[in-house]
Amino acid sequence: MENKNLKTAIKKVIGMAYSRTDFKNKVEEKIGGALYEYLKATYAKANGETKWVTHWNSEVDRLLDTEIVVVILHTATFKNKLKAATEVLTELKKVLNNYKSSAKKQLETSYFKKPFKKEIDEKQIQSFFDRVGDIIHSHAN
Repeated sequence: MENKNLKTAIKKVIGMAYSRTDFKNKVEEKIGGALYEYLKATYAKANGETKWVTHWNSEVDRLLDTEIVVVILHTATFKNKLKAATEVLTELKKVLNNYKSSAKKQLETSYFKKPFKKEIDEKQIQSFFDRVGDIIHSHAN
């Protein structure tokens, strides 16, 4: 009887576990959301705007310090979460310009109603990706 209960429990856990594709989608959702909020905050500061910056930065912290960690720690049906999460980071870097232009456009049209002339420093963007990499490495091993 114990063996049957164990098999049932294992099936239940595996049924809730992320496949590699589901895991990568969740990781992209959380990191992409954090990236978008980070870009809004960084663009606003670079262009002399301070309203909403604290809010956007707190969203970045929530997504990176809690939500991405929960996704990484969630049960998965595959072994190498570090490799899968790193693949997501690589893909996000490839579409970074899409995120930047979208964040900038939203700020200019929905929040501040003016064009933003200053761009974000590449060191700031690298800092974001370094932070994410550190989080992934800390929890995906």
